[in-house]
Amino acid sequence: MSTRVLTTSWRFKVGLRRASGRKTIHIYPRKINTATTAGIFEPIPREELVTKSKSRLRDRPFLPGSTGGGFPEFLAEPRDSFPLGVRVHNRNQSSLAELTEKCMEYVKENFTRSPAILFRDLPAKTAEDFSIIAQATKEPALPYEGGTAHRSKVDKSAGTYTASNEPDCYSVELHNEMAYNDVFPSKVFFFCIKEPGDDCGGETPLLKNKELLSNMDPEVVRKFEEKQVRYVRYLPDKSHGKYLNWQQVFRTDNRKDAETRAKQQGYSLSWDASGDLHLWQNKPVFLRHP
Repeated sequence: MSTRVLTTSWRFKVGLRRASGRKTIHIYPRKINTATTAGIFEPIPREELVTKSKSRLRDRPFLPGSTGGGFPEFLAEPRDSFPLGVRVHNRNQSSLAELTEKCMEYVKENFTRSPAILFRDLPAKTAEDFSIIAQATKEPALPYEGGTAHRSKVDKSAGTYTASNEPDCYSVELHNEMAYNDVFPSKVFFFCIKEPGDDCGGETPLLKNKELLSNMDPEVVRKFEEKQVRYVRYLPDKSHGKYLNWQQVFRTDNRKDAETRAKQQGYSLSWDASGDLHLWQNKPVFLRHP
């Protein structure tokens, strides 16, 4: 049994810094803002967000570092407000698009309290329904050009993709979406079409970056800030490469178009005699989300 998750993201350009980080010890108002959404959303108790079985991390296959000492045995359980879970009550029989508009209002009102919000009981069952949700946000979609993951486009007009085409046995580690590019999403939505069975995987782990940053050695943080980070990528030509090729990454077979798109994302580049593309760029390690 597997799970299929679609994701849509929105364009946000940044020229300077980004806080690659988890949200930590910021104090936010504990009261949920429901000024414009009263009666539609009901908070989900924390115990209802806890999975039926614990997700093992230690000695997990295809998870780097999981066999090392000190690695946590299980994935941490949800906290009181992270993620923030709400149940949607459609008492007025509103359309899915109308409910999505209300959900976006709720996101804007409560985003500082929790950067991750789970909506349950929306009348959405299919990929087509998720396309309606994506378009009803009225936010410009960010094309997945220059991405590093194997993803299939589900709906071009809505900007929805499968979350990952990797084998089910692989573990996708925590990461900031497209943080290696100059253009990255400001929000990402996930939608689960088919819930996996117990112990079948399919989890989407979440992390507050500022908390992660606060747990790092200050000297290591200082060195990162001083030296920055270099991203180096090798993208073979599809004629002989077994891995993600430059045609897939930049969604074109034209070299000039691929070069233009790579440069728009801040990369320097070179081609080798085999038609493979080499990319590199230096970037600040920490950027600040708006």
